[in-house]
Amino acid sequence: GASAEVQHNLLLLHHEEVTEASAAAKILERELTPHADPIIIERLIQIWVLNCFEYSDRPQGYSTYFFSSFMSHSCYPNAVWHYTGADHVLRARREICVGDEVCISYLPE
Repeated sequence: GASAEVQHNLLLLHHEEVTEASAAAKILERELTPHADPIIIERLIQIWVLNCFEYSDRPQGYSTYFFSSFMSHSCYPNAVWHYTGADHVLRARREICVGDEVCISYLPE
């Protein structure tokens, strides 16, 4: 399993209070992790939905990266995430000046 630090960092990616587990979280708890808290599972589902990056087309895959998830969206982004082998690398799309916010598009390119 993930270390306590990794677990703590992942939960930082979701800020809204969760008071009730979804049907999906309850199914995951019942079928896969019977001793887990369904509220934590719900928070992890929301983290996944709101912070995943497309990793591959075939087979289709998604990944969640901690620091990448804090980037802001722009319809005219100045940076893009790119995969070099297994590395998730941020590349500038155009000049980024000191003090500019680095933004990415949340939409697939």
